[in-house]
Amino acid sequence: MTSNPPYFTVVIPTMNRSKTLDFAIRSVLNQKFKNFEVIVSDNSNNASSLKRNNKIIENNKDARIRYVRPNSWMNMVDHWEFATCHANGEYVLVLTDRFVMCPSALEYIYSKIKSSESKIDVINWNTTSLNPWGTMAKSESTGAVELLDSVDTLRKFITLNDW
Repeated sequence: MTSNPPYFTVVIPTMNRSKTLDFAIRSVLNQKFKNFEVIVSDNSNNASSLKRNNKIIENNKDARIRYVRPNSWMNMVDHWEFATCHANGEYVLVLTDRFVMCPSALEYIYSKIKSSESKIDVINWNTTSLNPWGTMAKSESTGAVELLDSVDTLRKFITLNDW
């Protein structure tokens, strides 16, 4: 861990989606809240994607970006575990390579964490997606913030109740 760890680590796992990876990275770099790091974990399994992804990292020169790659291809669950193990932030957020963050997303999440009287362990937020055709798709949300018990949330997720 670094001497001054970032408040957030935004992990961007990617696999063969260079066309949308750049948008995901830039959406994090354009955040109003600046105390973060970005980990791009590349699980691509073809040479052309690896080459394009490396070029994207080079073009987005920023000391907050780290590029990691597993030694061999991993299934999604193992890849996400691998990627998050590189995080130094107090909070870790996963943003897949086909999603983008609004510029105020980290600022908003930070304000909700700081204003909460409870310890926040799990964060979930509404996302905007770039579909394969490069257009935006947004999932519906009420916009309301709800504080949930972390253990209860994980228990429900494991049993798939209320999801």
